[in-house]
Amino acid sequence: MDRYNTVDRTALTDHAKKSLRGLVPFISGAKTITITGYTQTNLHSAQSRRANLILAKHRAQVTAAFLRSLGVKVRIVLVAAGPVNPVSTTHQARNRRVNILISYGK
Repeated sequence: MDRYNTVDRTALTDHAKKSLRGLVPFISGAKTITITGYTQTNLHSAQSRRANLILAKHRAQVTAAFLRSLGVKVRIVLVAAGPVNPVSTTHQARNRRVNILISYGK
């Protein structure tokens, strides 16, 4: 895939894989990991919004699958947030992301 055409990208970049590998030692004592997928926010139609929820879900799933491939065995909750909670209103690429919340409590 063209590295500059990332609007509908779900594949992890090498940088993302490196970050996730670094996260694994911190996950060992966790009870739950919540992975939330996000997309760009400048949507113009209901169809675009629906497509972005699917894309957000796929981003979360790909991230979870990679963590599983690294041996992570804790409970993983996936959330498709889509175009909410933008990081930037001027640089849409920053809004295409996943957030990972690690919970250690009960």
